Amino acid sequence: DKAILLFDESIKKFPNSLEAYINLANVMVIKGKSDIAKKILNKVIELNPKYLKPYSNLAGILVREGNLKKAEFFLRKSLEISPKDINTLVNLGCVLKDLGNSEQAEKLLRDAIEINPKFHSALVNLGSVLNELGKLNEGEEFLKNALIINPNSPMALNNLGNILSNKNKDKEAEICYRKAIELKSDFFLAYDNLGSLLSKRGNLIEAEKFIEKAINYNPKFELAYVNLGSIKIDLDKLAEAEKLFL
Repeated sequence: DKAILLFDESIKKFPNSLEAYINLANVMVIKGKSDIAKKILNKVIELNPKYLKPYSNLAGILVREGNLKKAEFFLRKSLEISPKDINTLVNLGCVLKDLGNSEQAEKLLRDAIEINPKFHSALVNLGSVLNELGKLNEGEEFLKNALIINPNSPMALNNLGNILSNKNKDKEAEICYRKAIELKSDFFLAYDNLGSLLSKRGNLIEAEKFIEKAINYNPKFELAYVNLGSIKIDLDKLAEAEKLFL
């Protein structure tokens, strides 16, 4: 609360200080007051429509709220201001991927890598997009490059595991998922992916345990419930499977 008072005083003293507004918005986000933060950031845009930071910050809030279409709008505005901003290219690529527009996401992420071939986030996300587009060999190459830059990246390992699984390299995929979990013990995506892989290989008991962990770490992860339900049906645990879908 002291921080808020200080920023309030700063804004009163310097009413056109954009950084003071940005800092106050950041405090509001940390305190769980995202609606106030969004109003503040919109005020910054009103004061200076060419200032990049409020657009990207607004998009970040909207992504966390699940409002991807509106996040896309602000990221596109950001890209109009600075077409070569690498963070905006990657963030918009990720949003478009989640919206199901993998082709546009691929282009933006390639543009980011052209600017900086060692930009880790772009490599990791492009690998994931290429997996979705069925470009498995190229996706594998980008993810291996990402792991050269950061060998301990849980997301790069998870995404590489997905590609290896799709290439029927199950043992290599399993190694990737297990390493990702070792590095990030609450990584629900890797738990679910490993569980699905083990289920495919007929190891239903262990698969069940991993997907249950995925749900424990993220109770809102709908795909894990579907996967766990299928495993419980295969294990003849029909009553437990039914509860998952009620």
